[in-house]
Amino acid sequence: GYGSEWNSGDINAGHCRQLTMTHGTHVAGIAGGNGRAADKFKGVAPKADFLWVKIAENSDDFMANFVDAVYWLSLKSAQMGRPLAINSSVGTYFGSHDGQDLHALMIDNILSSRNGLLLAQAAGNARQFNFHLQRQPQAAVSNSFFKYEPYAGLWRWVLYADTADFNGLDFNLAFIDSSNLYPKAQTRNYNIKRDFNFNTAWANTLSELFYNINNPQNSIQLNIYAALSGGGYEILFEMRGGATGDYCQLQSIGQGSFDIWSSAAQIGTSDIVFYANNAPLYYQNADNKQSIVSSWACSDKVITVASYQNQTYMRNYTRDSVYLGTTGYPQAGISHFSSLGPTRDGRNKPDIAASGGQVLSAAPIANLLNYRASNYYFLDSAGWHVSNRGTSMSAPLVAGGLALYLECNPNANYADAKNMLLNTAKLDTFVFKESPLLPNTHWGWGKLDVFALVNACMLGGCTDTLAANYNPTAHYDNGTCVFIPVATQKIAEHILFYPNPIVDYLYWSVPDDYLHNNLILYNTLGQPIKNIHLNSSQGSIFLGDLQAGFYYNNLFKQLIYKK
Repeated sequence: GYGSEWNSGDINAGHCRQLTMTHGTHVAGIAGGNGRAADKFKGVAPKADFLWVKIAENSDDFMANFVDAVYWLSLKSAQMGRPLAINSSVGTYFGSHDGQDLHALMIDNILSSRNGLLLAQAAGNARQFNFHLQRQPQAAVSNSFFKYEPYAGLWRWVLYADTADFNGLDFNLAFIDSSNLYPKAQTRNYNIKRDFNFNTAWANTLSELFYNINNPQNSIQLNIYAALSGGGYEILFEMRGGATGDYCQLQSIGQGSFDIWSSAAQIGTSDIVFYANNAPLYYQNADNKQSIVSSWACSDKVITVASYQNQTYMRNYTRDSVYLGTTGYPQAGISHFSSLGPTRDGRNKPDIAASGGQVLSAAPIANLLNYRASNYYFLDSAGWHVSNRGTSMSAPLVAGGLALYLECNPNANYADAKNMLLNTAKLDTFVFKESPLLPNTHWGWGKLDVFALVNACMLGGCTDTLAANYNPTAHYDNGTCVFIPVATQKIAEHILFYPNPIVDYLYWSVPDDYLHNNLILYNTLGQPIKNIHLNSSQGSIFLGDLQAGFYYNNLFKQLIYKK
């Protein structure tokens, strides 16, 4: 009930009111650009047809809009009777990272609704950010500090935990002087089972005031919003009223674990204080693990794509040699930005890696003209393509490969395609540099190999309808066609081979001018299986060892049937 739709005629006639954007154009060119602008930089599937959806990524309804987008794509492709490989180069780091949120489950349902529907998702570009906090289960006490978030004007973060891991933990909040780490205010201890009642509701709110030790007039408002769903907690902490330079401490006591993803830049919540050295006692540092985007990227039905460095130099529009690499991250190695798995519940992500370190692809005409006028550093020498990097660029390489796979096997479901994709992944020393395991949380199952993917799907065989072994299901002719020889001799009027069908022996009675010929029997694949020399005008040959079925021959037109 919302949005607008234009077909290719509307777009080409200039009736479409949506402006082209750099990111979406670049990504689409990688998946299926035709390369005609400069006769280079074709996409993976350059003859594919496109369905585009433009969504408001930064709106409050981004997650719901994304689900609607995938649903529309599914409906539209089904109406057209076409298989569909979807690319998603958008996402959010906010969420439980276990694929169990409502939006991820809705995406799962769409992908399961019919065959020929696949989704490749960018894993994220957060490898360099320590914004994931995971409490060690055996720790007796664990402390972590959060910074004031000026955009929102408060301290806030969201905690995720399974009930079995969190029910036994007590926790409290404190304000810490960042200059000397002395406590200035602290709450009582809370426990999710004791202080929240989920017997009558799936969500609870706890609101309390606590006070500055040195200044009792200075109150701090604490709000905790806790929800329970499917055996897991989602708990939002918000604090208002402290000095903006102070740290807010979350302390947990007892044995148990939880996960928090919090960052002003990545999520819009409070940054977690990171200590490279001299961390306070019992301090739990944040890390860059599980830094993939959340929600459907953590679904087993979605193919989540990491990035590796594919290119180190390019020649730009001013004919300068541009360095595209990153120190410490060699060509063919993992990209310095490529996010890490696994999911919160321990499943391996990403699934596969593709070359996203630097990729040259299309851009809107208006942008290209501006780039030429300003000698944009990353504009290609021909002036029609630009270089960009990110898992946004690696995901459409996989989507393009999946489109080719669906051309070969249009009825494949998500499991068929994913298994084929991962089983044909390329392995080299770089894939095992960060971890000896396969799959691992850096590369998944290895590097995308589109040729191996399509080749594994393609069925070779004889495509000549006149051949004895013609295969109507073959995708290409592999040179194995067999043609049954046609006798050059005149078929005699009194030639006789009997009985037909055969039980054990085939008898013959032929004129003398047929003596010293060979009777050759062929199976239905065109393979010769018996060669009988006719050395007398009458005789027999034992055929009891043949399997039941029809057999061709070279001397008479009748098929031989063996019972």
